Amino acid sequence: MRSSSSPRHAALAGRWIAVGLFVLVGLSACDTHTVAPTGPERAVAPSDSAYARLLADHGGIDGLADFRARASDEELAATLGRYGIAFEIVDVAASAETARYQDITACPQTFPTSDRVKWFRLVGAGGAEDHYIDSRGRPATAFKSLGPVTTAARQTTCQTNVGNWASPASSYDGGHLIGSQLGGWGGRANLVPQQYNFNRGNWKRIEDAVAKCSRLGSGAVEYHVDVDYSDATTLTPSQFHADVKIGGVWKSADFTNVAGGGSNGTAQATSMVSWLQGKGCY
Repeated sequence: MRSSSSPRHAALAGRWIAVGLFVLVGLSACDTHTVAPTGPERAVAPSDSAYARLLADHGGIDGLADFRARASDEELAATLGRYGIAFEIVDVAASAETARYQDITACPQTFPTSDRVKWFRLVGAGGAEDHYIDSRGRPATAFKSLGPVTTAARQTTCQTNVGNWASPASSYDGGHLIGSQLGGWGGRANLVPQQYNFNRGNWKRIEDAVAKCSRLGSGAVEYHVDVDYSDATTLTPSQFHADVKIGGVWKSADFTNVAGGGSNGTAQATSMVSWLQGKGCY
């Protein structure tokens, strides 16, 4: 049961259901490759209708995050497979000489076809975390169970490159979906262009507050981030969404990818920080 503190989740689930239906109808009418977005919503390729169905069948992002947190690797892989979503575990703590490690640290603008519509479970990046790569090869969502909280190393070159892909490059950082202070992976699967004032301001306020939840104990916090893209080709998200679950209750914060996170960005960050403090994160 989602709480009243996270009203966007019902709308998000409904949006993905509608997207999935629209994609399926469009495919029956013509050989299309993208769905034109409405407003700031993510442009979804036909193969991303699988993710729409996954979300819908789990009751939205809250339900999917809950399932992800309790499922074994085998259960998660089997469930994703039923939706046509690939699943791969990558040990990012393995030797840098391994070919797969080099693949995952290559920092591509878009992931290759073999790594699209794929759910990665990265092990060793300050604790396991999950990332979904959309059908256009872009990071779309990230999940992590927190506690203990361990700072992860940054991949500074990749982070700089990701920020430079936006326009103007001087206004953007390579921003983490799961912050490095939360053990977030330093590579491309966890990096997108993010407006620098927002990244270093209201977004960081939330990350820093979540990092203080370490005292709550192992697995006490579920943290989820997803981004929306305004069209099928852009590498720069239009919106960021952060969701935190503590004690069975979800709290969300929603931002646009502009200075401050948008006109309501400070209020969103303040509300989230206050809520975290009330849950014992201080």
